[in-house]
Amino acid sequence: MENVQEVNSDDIRFIEQLFDAFDTKHDGKLSKSSILRGVMSNNSAREMLTNHTIFNKLLHPSTYAQEFDDLDTDHNGYVTVEEFVKFGLKVASSNNIDDFDDSNG
Repeated sequence: MENVQEVNSDDIRFIEQLFDAFDTKHDGKLSKSSILRGVMSNNSAREMLTNHTIFNKLLHPSTYAQEFDDLDTDHNGYVTVEEFVKFGLKVASSNNIDDFDDSNG
């Protein structure tokens, strides 16, 4: 039995809520350090991720640290909610967090 989960509107909303939890300045953008700080020390965000079967992969700081340049699609030094949603959906469709680590060489 194959474990394939489709992404739906609830998944997108979850990613948006996670973005909001990371966006402590409420300015609609995240720097690399604010994402890493959120993953490592924002208890609300950590709890959201821990309890989610798809997006718990996002608890790994290396996911963001190594992929930030891809996450920041317009390379302006910060990530918008749209960029973050695209990244979250990419992670959700991945079978293994190592897919990201291996892609960087």
